[in-house]
Amino acid sequence: MSDSSFFDLDEDKSTLIAEDIKLENLRFLETVMLSYSKDTEHIFKRFPNLQVLGFDTNESWDYSTKKFWFPKLDCLTELEELTVRFAYTRGFSPATNRPWNFNFPLRLKKLRLYDFRLTSDSLSTIARLPNLEVLSLYRTIIQGGEWNMGEEDTFENLKCLTLNKVTLAKWERCCKLEEIPPSFKAIGSLKIIKLVECPQLEDSVMKIKEYANDMRGGDELQIRPE
Repeated sequence: MSDSSFFDLDEDKSTLIAEDIKLENLRFLETVMLSYSKDTEHIFKRFPNLQVLGFDTNESWDYSTKKFWFPKLDCLTELEELTVRFAYTRGFSPATNRPWNFNFPLRLKKLRLYDFRLTSDSLSTIARLPNLEVLSLYRTIIQGGEWNMGEEDTFENLKCLTLNKVTLAKWERCCKLEEIPPSFKAIGSLKIIKLVECPQLEDSVMKIKEYANDMRGGDELQIRPE
């Protein structure tokens, strides 16, 4: 029998979990550190009813996909809330971060990501989560500075979007969003908001524009209806 281990940041020690043990009553698992290994790749199958998960991960490289390793979480069919922090080491930053393979459960309602670099594929994976209501991105680099959503990137049920220290120059297409978050006014790099068949956003976007333009002087935020 082999074991898998989690590193508990609160207790500062590893916790061993035997391979044949399934913790069906576990609902909350937070503040753990995960690194790539064959054991951790499948560990979450032992927590089939997990609802809230929070963990830190480092720059573990998956040679089979040529991307940074991210645990496959789609087996957690009951998971509703997920918080992940990318714990980069000295000399490493999100600016040099490479693409990720995200496998999120479809039931997910709340997602918080810290210190990631997100590509268009990564953003599409997130936008297609059918039950996502809350998305929070902190200290995040968006590749190319543009968030261009495709036809299938719908954010069907998104109600709250938080962007904190996010590099973003242009964001297109979010038809189901009910209100542009007030926090957008603090994004100094934001240059254009393009409304595509989103009349419900007109009032909030004008408030963002008025505030941003007052703060920037001549460097105005552009609103482009279509």
